[in-house]
Amino acid sequence: MSDELDEVWGLYADEGEQSLEAMEDALLILKSTPTDTNTIGSLFRAMHTFKGNSRVMGLSVIESRAHVAEDLIGLVRDEGVPLDDELT
Repeated sequence: MSDELDEVWGLYADEGEQSLEAMEDALLILKSTPTDTNTIGSLFRAMHTFKGNSRVMGLSVIESRAHVAEDLIGLVRDEGVPLDDELT
C-alpha cells in the first residue's frame, strides 16, 4: 500500500474509534435515561458519521449495518419509538 492509502486507513480507524466510543458512551447514558434527547442526538450523529466514513472507504457490509442502526436510532429520535433493551 502507498503511504497515502495507509494514512487514509489510519484516519478511518481513528475516526471510527472515536465514533464507536461516542456510541458506547451514549448507550451507557441512555441505559439509565432512555429519553434524553441530547444523548439520542449524539448517538445518531456518531452512527451517521461512522456510516458515512465506511461508505467512503467502500466497506459496504459495515456501512449497511451502520445504516440499519442509524435508521433505528432515527425512529427513536424522530418517531418516539421507545429505546428499550430489545432495541439497544
